[in-house]
Amino acid sequence: GSLTYPLLHSRCLCVDLLPPSLLTAQDLLAALADSHTPVFCQLAQGQDGSFSRFAVLEFASAEMAEEAQRLTDGRLLGGTHIRVAFCAPGPPGRSMLAALIAAQTMG
Repeated sequence: GSLTYPLLHSRCLCVDLLPPSLLTAQDLLAALADSHTPVFCQLAQGQDGSFSRFAVLEFASAEMAEEAQRLTDGRLLGGTHIRVAFCAPGPPGRSMLAALIAAQTMG
């Protein structure tokens, strides 16, 4: 069977290289306010509660995620150029965030 469009395109974006000054999901949403509003936005925290300097955003559609990625990748935020990349298609934002945190703590 052929892969359907939603399986090929992720609705989730991983935003990393976030500046240390950015402390809450609200700060990130405010910085990306000219783009689509995500349905899920959470900053990654390690086991000890320290901020891992990345976040996962999930949008209502893959098209919205693509547009947000195009608008915000490389944006200057708090003196740092943030990187906005697509997550693997499929899992929702919450699952993706957990997987990325787990992968980072193993590294």
